[in-house]
Amino acid sequence: MVQRFCNKITRMPSDISERKIASPKPRILLVEGDEGDYIITSDYLSDIFGDDLRMDWARTWEKGLQALRDEIYDVALVDYRLGANTGLELIAEASGINGCDAAMILLTGEDSREIDLQAMEAGAMDYLVKGSLTKVQLARSIRYSIKQKRVQSRLSMLADYDALTSLANRSLFDRHLADAVAQSQRSGRHLALLLVDIDEFKAVNDSYGHLAGDQVLIQSARRLRRCVRETDFVARLSGDEFAVVATNLEPNVSPAAIAEKIIREMSEPIKIGGHEAVVGCSIGIDTLAPGEQGQEQLLKNADLALYQAKNGGRMTYRFFDDALDARERRRKSLEQELRNAVAEDKFLLYYQPKIRASDHQCIGCEALLRLQRPGQEPSLPPGPGGDRRGYWYHCILGGLGGARGLPANG
Repeated sequence: MVQRFCNKITRMPSDISERKIASPKPRILLVEGDEGDYIITSDYLSDIFGDDLRMDWARTWEKGLQALRDEIYDVALVDYRLGANTGLELIAEASGINGCDAAMILLTGEDSREIDLQAMEAGAMDYLVKGSLTKVQLARSIRYSIKQKRVQSRLSMLADYDALTSLANRSLFDRHLADAVAQSQRSGRHLALLLVDIDEFKAVNDSYGHLAGDQVLIQSARRLRRCVRETDFVARLSGDEFAVVATNLEPNVSPAAIAEKIIREMSEPIKIGGHEAVVGCSIGIDTLAPGEQGQEQLLKNADLALYQAKNGGRMTYRFFDDALDARERRRKSLEQELRNAVAEDKFLLYYQPKIRASDHQCIGCEALLRLQRPGQEPSLPPGPGGDRRGYWYHCILGGLGGARGLPANG
């Protein structure tokens, strides 16, 4: 257990320069295995903070790390020597704890430039040598470290979070998804990725303007948060596309329930000034069972499922499956074939006369587009199905290029 310490010593500082840090008082974790050094440091902290000192004491590396996981601290004073592990390792480990914003200060018995540099690399805000430490230095270090950590946190927020919705951005999402996949493979728990695309978002922008579109995104982000568990991760990937990473799913729990809840919530009207906008959403889902594909494949599969959901009428969700993968491979193959045919001028035009039945006169003709494949007779080009990139349109234009010079009278 971490020992909670509230100092009742009434001894006053011997010098006015050692005056107490102004309120609000920071919450401090002292990770110190030596009881003598603990007494000295805690006395210094008592003089600095007075009776309002809020400090927990962890005697071991393991208890210190657990305290940083379980509690919220403003600053952690970490001894360098902690049994089989070092304070540097503890600081580095704590930097990976979600929600741990404690400013780390390394305490050591030797003045070493090498340790100083290692401390900064591990994530420490400062490095103090116990033998020459004074109350003034400790007070200044705590103030400086907390301030620097807050600046660092703000910069991290700007780098990792979307300014409009306050959700994680694409960069943080990529890192979180990689961690979630690795954790799923270690723990044996299932993971689901849901890609959420706002329907009719462009119509809102066109009808009410971009400020109204921003409000739709903000409200959509809030609704997404309400639809998921606290342990789930929500991010804005780009424009009107969001993502939900649902972890630690039991085998009998389907992410379809999450998707249905999101669709219901998103289908409710959003008030924008004096108007109401109904946008809804489409969702693509892929799940990751232990030992299956990694992050990139998971993201690709969910994107394919999202594409199918939007083609299926929107306001719905689709799961990725092998049949969907096969259709996508065929579509890409056809797209590539059409692209190459345009580039290599493989399209031909055949003109079929139109005969008037009453007098058998030719009144025009139809242009028939054919694809010349190697070793085959010209044939009808394959349709690419759900062509979202316009290859079919371009192949028609490429074929019609041969129609120039056609006599006006047919």
